Amino acid sequence: MRATAVFTVYTVIYLLTEFALYGRFSEIFGSGSVPALYATLMFLNGCGYLLFPCVSRFFAEERKKRWFLAAAAAVLAASAILTDVSSQHAVVILGAFASMIAGGYLGGAALYAGAVRLRGSGVEGRAFSAAIALSVLIQFPIQNYGGGPYIRLAAIAAGSLIFLKMILPLPEARSFPAEAAENTKRKYTGELVAAAVIVLLLSHFYGIGDGFLMKLNAEGKVSVVTWPRLLYVPGLLIAGFLADRKNGRYLTAVTLAVASVLSVYPLFLEKGLSYEIFHVTFWLFNGFYVVYLSVPFLKLSVNSGFPELWAGMGRSVKQFVNCISVIPTAILLDSSGPRWALYCNAAVVVAMTAFSCLTLLRKNAASDAGAPETTGPGVVEEHLGSFAERYSLTKRETMVLEKMIVEDETAKEIGRSLYISERSCQRHITAIYEKAGVKNRAALLMIFFKDNNETTKDIQKLTIQK
Repeated sequence: MRATAVFTVYTVIYLLTEFALYGRFSEIFGSGSVPALYATLMFLNGCGYLLFPCVSRFFAEERKKRWFLAAAAAVLAASAILTDVSSQHAVVILGAFASMIAGGYLGGAALYAGAVRLRGSGVEGRAFSAAIALSVLIQFPIQNYGGGPYIRLAAIAAGSLIFLKMILPLPEARSFPAEAAENTKRKYTGELVAAAVIVLLLSHFYGIGDGFLMKLNAEGKVSVVTWPRLLYVPGLLIAGFLADRKNGRYLTAVTLAVASVLSVYPLFLEKGLSYEIFHVTFWLFNGFYVVYLSVPFLKLSVNSGFPELWAGMGRSVKQFVNCISVIPTAILLDSSGPRWALYCNAAVVVAMTAFSCLTLLRKNAASDAGAPETTGPGVVEEHLGSFAERYSLTKRETMVLEKMIVEDETAKEIGRSLYISERSCQRHITAIYEKAGVKNRAALLMIFFKDNNETTKDIQKLTIQK
């Protein structure tokens, strides 16, 4: 799947760059300066994620978007090389700053492209988590056993070129019929804001733990590039599977449960028990956290009015909150020990649980009070099967119909996304028109939504009778 491949390549080059920067900073500036520099890098990376939607709106022309993506990839590769080979402190810092901004920009593009290409697939969680897990398994041996910085730098440069080749051209997020557009945007924007609030709280919890881990890493008590990092993989895969079940409700419940268990780690640190216990459980939780801050936005962003912004919003929130949390955590750990973090963790877990329950109750109340939707994106995708059965559409014709209805693609675009020729795609479209008894796409849309409304009314009648 193309979206999975794009996520994988991007994450490999970003992880290689990020971990090399932490090691370089510790080597040049000493362990005491790492938390402050780390916080700065997180802030700049978050800015990079926000830069992508700004550029996308101000420079809508496809050619200009290509140039910006190419420039960001070139900056990332060049700055990674400069940071690694230069002995000038100013060059190292500027190169690190540039690489984080460029990395955020490319990350925003990867998430947006993935959101559009995976729209309505039902496998967003598994596709994303598999990509991140694979990237960790690729990055880990290169980082630890790659035979020196040149292999790593070559992988970053080659990965940047492959990323550009795979992501371009950027797909367009197609809108739904005007009659449903405003209600759809309002509904999904509200859900996105709720998701952002939960990610904000979850990021405070993660940020405290990350601050502990960065300090322990800088002091040499643990190493963030050793084997416990591989426990990130099962966390990712389990969370990705849960994200595609029951509209992500299982993911919310299990993520909160894992966070509750992890919240007691300050007790272990305070009593001087093995730091590896914290290290292992933190990486396992990190898998759930990364899926939670990414997949809900992938699913919801394409139905908002600004998908370029919302697709990467979870990442932006994470980086800004981490930036705020890391330095105070390091200071408080030195001055007061780890006990204070136990109370902070408990407060955040309670707040997350309360807000998640309120959000769920609000959704259920709205569902019970209002009539079923007949034109929203999710309903359209659910109706495709019954429409295809009614008009005896083949599997391939149903796939073409989905692209026509859900994404409003042209025959050329449908052919490209389904890997068939434009001529073959046009034959499928003609067959759909003939079976549905219409002559053009406008008439097909009318009959599709008319049938959808009638099906919904029948369901309502059966529900009332029961």
